Amino acid sequence: MKEEFMHRMREAGLEKGGFHRSFVDSLKADTTPIQAKIKTVLSGIIQGQLRVSAWDRLSRRMPYLTPGTRIFPKPSMWFLIDVSGSVSKDELSAVMSSIRDLLESRTIGRAVMVTFDVGETGFFEAKTAKDLKNFEISGGGGTELSPAVEEIKRSLKWGDIVAVATDSALGDNLEKLKDKIKDVVRATSHPVIWLHFGDERDLNEIINHIGNDIIPMVIEPERGRVTIKNYKKGVRI
Repeated sequence: MKEEFMHRMREAGLEKGGFHRSFVDSLKADTTPIQAKIKTVLSGIIQGQLRVSAWDRLSRRMPYLTPGTRIFPKPSMWFLIDVSGSVSKDELSAVMSSIRDLLESRTIGRAVMVTFDVGETGFFEAKTAKDLKNFEISGGGGTELSPAVEEIKRSLKWGDIVAVATDSALGDNLEKLKDKIKDVVRATSHPVIWLHFGDERDLNEIINHIGNDIIPMVIEPERGRVTIKNYKKGVRI
């Protein structure tokens, strides 16, 4: 019965849904183990992508600079969040709590949330964790990522980081979506972080089309596990 229900929710139609969800209760100071793990893995990926340059001699052109290490400004992070009927409130709350943690730890400079179901449904920017208290979404129905990607493409800057949180049961033309994801990678210089909930067969289909332009991050709340999956070698990291 559960599988049939989830199938019907995924196929809920071509129009935007009418679900309305608030995350005030999920943005408390405490976190569940799965939320903490999502934040830890995301932080590791982000830190690994920050550009760092180092030198050990004085610059002739800029002698006033002290030799050492320079860390580039904290990146803006764009979160494309699937709010279709097949994504549960618990899954969305885990993502939102992780965004809050990233802002509180100052791992990122700001978070921009773009929600989508069969189209881009909402746009919200947060510079501090307190800003998230005003974040509410409406969604449901089917799932198409392309409109949300198209919405943010022209606003992306070099060094920004883009993440997609979804069950990967997309209704997009995946070949066209592949080209849009490549545009994102070219604009930011980073692969897209793909936070996946749900059936891994749907994620496999995404990987088969988009390949190395995404970092697949498998989230399994029922097992309390978050892993980066290496599909080329068929092993988990």
